[in-house]
Amino acid sequence: MRKFLILFLLTSSSLLSQSDFWSHYSLNLPVWQIVKTEDENIYAVTDSNIFKSTDFGLNWVKIFTNIQAFSSSRPFKLVARKISNQTILIVRYWKNTNFITQKSVDGGTTWSQLTKKFRSISINNIGDLFCVGPQVYDSLSHPFIYHSTDFGDSWSTIYVEVPDTLKGDIEIDNNNNIYLTSTMFYPGFPDPIYFYFKHYLSKSGSTTTSWSTIFERTSGFSMGELIMVDSNNLILNIDYEKLFQFYDNTIIQYNAVHPINGGIMSNNRLAFISSESFGISQSTDNGQTWFYENSGLPSNSSFSLVRDDDGYIYTGTNNGIFRSNYPVVNPIAIDETFYFPTSWILSDCYPNPFNPKTTIEYSVPKLSKVRISVFNLLGEEIAVLINEEKTQGNYKVEFNGANLTSGVYFYKMQTEEYTSTKKFILLK
Repeated sequence: MRKFLILFLLTSSSLLSQSDFWSHYSLNLPVWQIVKTEDENIYAVTDSNIFKSTDFGLNWVKIFTNIQAFSSSRPFKLVARKISNQTILIVRYWKNTNFITQKSVDGGTTWSQLTKKFRSISINNIGDLFCVGPQVYDSLSHPFIYHSTDFGDSWSTIYVEVPDTLKGDIEIDNNNNIYLTSTMFYPGFPDPIYFYFKHYLSKSGSTTTSWSTIFERTSGFSMGELIMVDSNNLILNIDYEKLFQFYDNTIIQYNAVHPINGGIMSNNRLAFISSESFGISQSTDNGQTWFYENSGLPSNSSFSLVRDDDGYIYTGTNNGIFRSNYPVVNPIAIDETFYFPTSWILSDCYPNPFNPKTTIEYSVPKLSKVRISVFNLLGEEIAVLINEEKTQGNYKVEFNGANLTSGVYFYKMQTEEYTSTKKFILLK
């Protein structure tokens, strides 16, 4: 009886862990930020250290230490970018009642202090630094942003023709477009003691000589936070109200559920978002609705999100780094297909007629065993292309009819809930 009970408990525990979305992956301490560079190295920011991994979190090396955290929530920010054969790291943190900024141009091997203080900084794809000054009076008296072409050793000022009472965040996409938030104060009427606020998001090309306002907000005390979730997708997070995405000269609005600090894209649409207070949320309908995906996490807290080339996603938590238990974003043709379908689909193959190869695409709305097979005109099964469990996503499989004679054939997709058959023609 005791052996049976132990076996039952072990089996139950295994089944429960497999059903969880997340599992602990590495590091056993709070991880406030995870940053991935273009060479697939990742950096983890903890309470007092920065760690680097060259094998996506299996092994870590401490590259920065003796940080005094400013608060228990996202205590400081690390900015990282791979430029040619150099990896630039900039970290801003709080120590001895002062903000300190350090830089490294060799991936964290050596560090030096930046003289320029800033409230927001970004790096373009040729290694230039752009930052916004740290103080209110700095923005009030100087309508500039600051620019460095030598990794912060020297700085020049760039006049910015945008509403400039107070500048906020600055971000740069992979095309070197610069995005900047700013706020104007308007005295109240009839009582000038009270102020009204108007917030702007402005955009400039890499020359910074021409700026245009691409978004305005007339309520609230701030514009919100700019988050560059990948090299070309910028998210504007406005409190509990709205999420806006700026991509390829288009603006996409999402239904927001809570403030976010990171996101994962699929087909250039938000699919996962992270929150310090609510954990991870997922959307399968292009961000119109969201549901929590926190099973396996120690608490409903998440501080950042990154994705590897195999489709797994990682999040920093109070208890280390957690990884999804299966690939949730198909790494193949990531910019061509939305990977969270809500219905079964067996598509027409292409080309058709074909000689000798053709491609079959299909969609799976949930974890299911999928079988795709090929039949001749006599109904005889002549090939099995897929016969395995598939997670939710869009897929493609290639069929090669080099060993068959010309003629009409059929391909069939079967699951417990769905069956579909289509015709294709091999023409040699």
